Amino acid sequence: DVFWANVIKCPPPGYRSPTFEEIHNCIPYLQHQLDLIKPKIIICFGKFAKYVFETKLVNTKATIVKTYHPTYLQRYAKTFVRKDEEEKIVNALKHIKEI
Repeated sequence: DVFWANVIKCPPPGYRSPTFEEIHNCIPYLQHQLDLIKPKIIICFGKFAKYVFETKLVNTKATIVKTYHPTYLQRYAKTFVRKDEEEKIVNALKHIKEI
């Protein structure tokens, strides 16, 4: 099973990047989701998800895999970066089957 959750529960107006305050305001909701779902692996897409899990703003025993946001890869990353990141995600998904 797969569950997709955004770190930011309410996108900021005008698609701007969220402030740290906005990120921190969403943490209780994300923590509640993690407590209910108890994921075995979490793939963090993008810098905001990476920030939340690197700074331990939430508690989880899940394996954390950090990668670029898909939109960034699509728009800006060179081909070799995309292939490396795609491989990282595929390996993480294979790891799920082993758990």
